[in-house]
Amino acid sequence: MRSQSLFSLSMAALLAGATTLSLALPVDGASAQRSKKDKKKKKSERPDVSSDFVEPFNKANDAIDAQDIATAEAQLAIAGPLADTPDENFFLGNATVRLGGLKNDRVMQRKGILLMLDSGKAPPENIGRFSYLAGVFAYENEEYPEAEQRFKTAIDSGFSQDNIERLYVDTIFRQNRTAEGLQTLKATVERIKASGAQVDEGFYRSGVRNSANAGLMQETNYWSQQWVANYPSATSWRDALTLFRQNASFPNAVNIDLMRLMRVSEAMVSEQDYAEYIENADPRALPGEVASVIEEGIAKGQLEAGNAFFNESLSMAKQRIPDDRGSLGSGESAARSSSNPMVALGTADAYLGYGEYAKAAELYAVALGKPGVDANLANTRLAIAQAMGGDYASARSSFAKVTGPRQPLAEFWTIWLDQQSATGG
Repeated sequence: MRSQSLFSLSMAALLAGATTLSLALPVDGASAQRSKKDKKKKKSERPDVSSDFVEPFNKANDAIDAQDIATAEAQLAIAGPLADTPDENFFLGNATVRLGGLKNDRVMQRKGILLMLDSGKAPPENIGRFSYLAGVFAYENEEYPEAEQRFKTAIDSGFSQDNIERLYVDTIFRQNRTAEGLQTLKATVERIKASGAQVDEGFYRSGVRNSANAGLMQETNYWSQQWVANYPSATSWRDALTLFRQNASFPNAVNIDLMRLMRVSEAMVSEQDYAEYIENADPRALPGEVASVIEEGIAKGQLEAGNAFFNESLSMAKQRIPDDRGSLGSGESAARSSSNPMVALGTADAYLGYGEYAKAAELYAVALGKPGVDANLANTRLAIAQAMGGDYASARSSFAKVTGPRQPLAEFWTIWLDQQSATGG
């Protein structure tokens, strides 16, 4: 079965509505004697059935109740060609569904469901459920246009069980109508939210997966952000940020701020993550941050203490730290006096790496006052320093000023900020 996890209810439970429907032989006046040839249709509360049909139909039902498959099949084979009226086709469909359940024959069950639906005699309260079942059978056979139509009918009829809305959207995606699928998905999520119900995580995962597969980066970022905002976890953060990192292909100066977010969101789990962070930070440029990241990875058991690359990087960083820290005072003075914003940015980066967030924020603000500063870079780093220092309101304001390629990264950071504020982190 395709996408089996989408079907949360058992088929047996949904098919339980096909209970035994027995028929009495027609007894009212002329209809008691009529045959298939002279049967006259009339409006009546009595089902429009003939005695020719009723006899094998009831025998089939009795055989199904007795679990006598051979007799049931033989009697339905007789009743089938005699089913001319909508009522007869509805009753035939009912028995066919029941026999299909007894035989565990989904093809037969599907035939029965379609007979009941197409007869036009299905009770209004069952149209949604029967349409859903017809959609599931079509979906399993990869007949997505029919599945889409059946699921839509079920939804319009008020059926809301068993992930039907996700299945409906999925049929659109499986017909390669990605843009339409994403629009429908967004509208569905908004409708569920407006109702006060919890949106299943699968909706967000579907948005991420289908937009990413289609190479729609803006939509991928949107659904990734929705995912981590509504279902924050180390796993969702890691998957979302890893995908973002792969799609964006940021230069080191941007990527390091993404790696910083992966670190604080507990999304770094592999040696590759740590190696990338260290390469971005560079033990010669930010020895305090490199040493801190490596020691943290070892303490968490995510890095092997004997790994040559990490050992060499840690050794280099520790050798650099005394001189680097000793130069911060003169660096701060130069940062304030120099017209070059890079001086202030470099010193602020060093303070950030040593966890001196207030001082880092102060010097990023100094850099923002210099001519020629990269305001998006400086505001990103200022916001990170403010966030790490616990000044969430200021950090949110600083992130809101970030535009251009860094903007999606600032949005991810803002989501993390909101979660820290909500949990008192």
